[in-house]
Amino acid sequence: MVYEVLHFQALRDQLKCQEIWGVGADKWRNPDEDLPQDFAERRTANCRELRKPLDAADFVDELREQMTTELTLLNDRMPRLSRLDIAERKSGAIRLTPAEAQPEPKNLRRTKAGVQRRWGVGPSSTC
Repeated sequence: MVYEVLHFQALRDQLKCQEIWGVGADKWRNPDEDLPQDFAERRTANCRELRKPLDAADFVDELREQMTTELTLLNDRMPRLSRLDIAERKSGAIRLTPAEAQPEPKNLRRTKAGVQRRWGVGPSSTC
């Protein structure tokens, strides 16, 4: 049973990113069918509209640069976060101190009351 569940989870993940597809399916169809039929002929115009470079290497280099910049910022700022503690793997690698309770939003009670009036049910008071 566990083996079957693992296979279904893998199938779900592959369907989501269109690594596999179902013949005749609409949502899970062949990803080539998602592109307009004249995409190759209109590639320059399409890339310009999408504001993406024509060369895939340029696109990947730009994306890699953005990711490197953002990960460097994260790496530099993480040690200065007072709420964050990075510990040994055995006890849990990342721990956050609990945040202080925030005040209830001004319109939350009115929103809950409006939902209850309209549909007769509402979220619990712990929401």
